[in-house]
Amino acid sequence: MPDQFPRAAVPVRPGDRVRLLLPHSEVCIHMRVAGRVMTVEVTTGEYPTAQLLNDDGSRFSFPILTAEAGIFSSAGSLYCYGGRRRR
Repeated sequence: MPDQFPRAAVPVRPGDRVRLLLPHSEVCIHMRVAGRVMTVEVTTGEYPTAQLLNDDGSRFSFPILTAEAGIFSSAGSLYCYGGRRRR
């Protein structure tokens, strides 16, 4: 199986944009974007959130929790798998 090897975590910081395959989380399923590749911007602020962006760079909807978009945290740092970070 091609996806059986460990993937490297990509560090993400507030203000970064990453292109991700969105997970089948409850929020992504409700918004009908689960399994879709989209650009996600991590917002700045005390509690970062994930702003989904359309292909033209406009906001898709309201920001969602980072974990719902496939961006996780550990020891105060954010990371994702399989994303390409852009600044």
